[in-house]
Amino acid sequence: LQYLWRKGSFVHIEKPEDAQLSMVGNHLLFRLRSDWELEQTWKAGSLLAIDTNAFLEGSRSFDALYSPQPQRSFTDYPVTPSAIIINELDNVRDRYSVARFKEGEWLIEPLDVPGFGRVDINSKNFRYSVL
Repeated sequence: LQYLWRKGSFVHIEKPEDAQLSMVGNHLLFRLRSDWELEQTWKAGSLLAIDTNAFLEGSRSFDALYSPQPQRSFTDYPVTPSAIIINELDNVRDRYSVARFKEGEWLIEPLDVPGFGRVDINSKNFRYSVL
């Protein structure tokens, strides 16, 4: 995704070439593979969110849903109609968080799952099971 269809035409989304772009609700999500120099430097491995209209109007005031940390690596972010599930490896163990946009801000809470096993996420209804 590098273009959005808006008001009868395609609008180019400026981003680093290697950044992955997706949408949830009215927010653009940027998964960075390299540092992005803007008003501040967003580090490779970050997951950023911004209101689509604000971005198209020139704002670059992102919310960091995930920031890289030592001994941790970002692996995936399944998107559901009501939430983003952030999956990271923390010292080689899966760790999950749930990000939801409520009342004008992103709330990020840990998702309590057992330390070992496989987690399957049903994005349609945001249910998960541990196998």
